[in-house]
Amino acid sequence: MTTIEITTDKETYLPGEEITGKLTITPTEPFTLRDIILAFYGSESTEITRSHYNPATKTTQTTYYDEEAEITSDSRSIADIVSTQEGLPSGQSQFTVEKPHQIPFSFKLPEDALPTYDGECADVSYSIHAKIDIPRKSDVSAEIPIEVLTKGNTAEEDSSPEPLSDNDVRVKLDKRTYRRGETIEGTVEMTNNAGKTVRGIELKLYSNEHAEAEDEEEDTTMHEYKMDAPIEETSSSYVTARFQFTIPEDVDPTIRGTYFSHEWCLEAKVDIKNAKDMHTSVDISID
Repeated sequence: MTTIEITTDKETYLPGEEITGKLTITPTEPFTLRDIILAFYGSESTEITRSHYNPATKTTQTTYYDEEAEITSDSRSIADIVSTQEGLPSGQSQFTVEKPHQIPFSFKLPEDALPTYDGECADVSYSIHAKIDIPRKSDVSAEIPIEVLTKGNTAEEDSSPEPLSDNDVRVKLDKRTYRRGETIEGTVEMTNNAGKTVRGIELKLYSNEHAEAEDEEEDTTMHEYKMDAPIEETSSSYVTARFQFTIPEDVDPTIRGTYFSHEWCLEAKVDIKNAKDMHTSVDISID
């Protein structure tokens, strides 16, 4: 049986990079070739599921809502390359393949390609496909996934904050854009004009996936990490807590697609004795 194998020069790519590789055709016996199609596809898709229980019939009906946006699509016939390697004139509709072949290829990723993502209701995927069209026999095909990473943005410095009002709280950061594995450095600041007792400050770093499909929307918390911020200053009118929060290496980055987004937020909760807790949050970007 004839086999085909797709290999690439490396495992991961950045937007705008060239994907280069080889398609290897290994025939176990001579066969007639009509065409070879090599294609590179990338797409963003969402799927939202809604289930409705009907008490009258005691049945559950499930409806699926989905959307898809093309990121890249490049399909080409490469049969002429094989015929040339066989020493045959180009343009023949069919010819016999007798020996193994290695066919080099390259595909260009768009500069704005989204990173690969596998979420709860959203997905971004890339793949290279190859198919050998053999007359009067089953076609031979192969497919491999391509992983695309985020390119990263220039670090955005946190703008100078406005002065705090009475009995207010905020999170002050060194910047707003971080890399995975990097440490977020910041301070929780609180004005405490009423002289309330602050028992603790909890930080929560989390991400939210927002997906849309047809007329449906779905929000899902994808990552969540917590830590306590040590309180340094607890004067009667001012409370501060400096912190360092390390972002895990294996989290999904910030993504903004056509039908979904994956966004990050850092939230602070101030636990106040005999009073309502105070909350504040700040959006950040993780590449």
